[in-house]
Amino acid sequence: MSKNSHKPSRAFAACLPILLAGLAWWAIKQSPQAQAEPLIFSGQTMGTTYQIKVVDTNLDRAQIEKLINAQLDLVNQAMSTYRADSEISRFNDARSTLPMKLSAPTVEVIAQALEINQLSGGAFDPTVGALVRLWGFHKKQALSTAPSPETIAAARASVGCDKLVLDHKAATLQKTRPDLQVDLAAIAKGRAVDLISEALTSLGARHHMVEIGGEVRCQGQSPRHTPWRVGIERPDAGLRDVYRALELSDQSLATSGDYRSFYLLNGQRISHTIDPRTGHPITHKLASVTVILPDCMSADAWATALNVLGPVAGLALAEKLKLPALFITRNPDQSFTQQSSTHFSALFPSPPEKTP
Repeated sequence: MSKNSHKPSRAFAACLPILLAGLAWWAIKQSPQAQAEPLIFSGQTMGTTYQIKVVDTNLDRAQIEKLINAQLDLVNQAMSTYRADSEISRFNDARSTLPMKLSAPTVEVIAQALEINQLSGGAFDPTVGALVRLWGFHKKQALSTAPSPETIAAARASVGCDKLVLDHKAATLQKTRPDLQVDLAAIAKGRAVDLISEALTSLGARHHMVEIGGEVRCQGQSPRHTPWRVGIERPDAGLRDVYRALELSDQSLATSGDYRSFYLLNGQRISHTIDPRTGHPITHKLASVTVILPDCMSADAWATALNVLGPVAGLALAEKLKLPALFITRNPDQSFTQQSSTHFSALFPSPPEKTP
């Protein structure tokens, strides 16, 4: 996420659709049959779009809309780097290394980010912003030359969760380097999805679907009185098509991939996903990884972590931690091969592995 509103360069825009949402999306047409029309809410937030479907149509639409806006405002005020007055923006702008008081939602998200950073061996890192900017993704502009090793090393010096100190009890966060920056883009959307879903459930909306920027949480049943059908997008920059459909109930889905936000530099794909351990964009053949978990915040962060790790190390960690994850790799002929973790396969029996 960025406070800037620069237009993408021509080279970057060629690979980048207007909206970067949709790494996993759920616009699958339902079979025509008698069903109640759900209440639908949509709009823009956190630099992307959202869409919410509520099946419990006996509820007041205005009340639901007020609830949705309140939760979105809460997350944006706390964690959006698009807002100069948000907690995270003020933390990033401060050059003090003294502890800063944060709200409970921000503390919760940072605590989860730090835990996944540890479990992933540093593959997931909310302080990676300096490297994202270095490679041109902060302003969405393609570079004409790659950063030098010295420049990358300098940026890496200001990256690392070991430079953050979170006091959960006191609800404070401090940095040991004044130039350290925190960007929660890879986890905050998932938490926003959870907050809206939890608020809808408290309101009595047992059956609903919440999607923000491709991160999805499905509760109860769809208008057809069956599990919600969610589509994993085909990881192809030139298409908007479903690669595989899943049926979800009381589950969340998040996808991270290299096919929407990237540019070409000297014929090489430069992905927006930066490996904080090396300072370079990922170069493996993993096109996308999808994670299924009860809460969307964890699914969001783990999809990014496994994407950084790649198809081999990522799958090994998913097996170790019993994460339901689907890995789609890109073949030299531009076809795709999928591989599932044991727990994903148990939930969703696999179709034929190779899709042309």
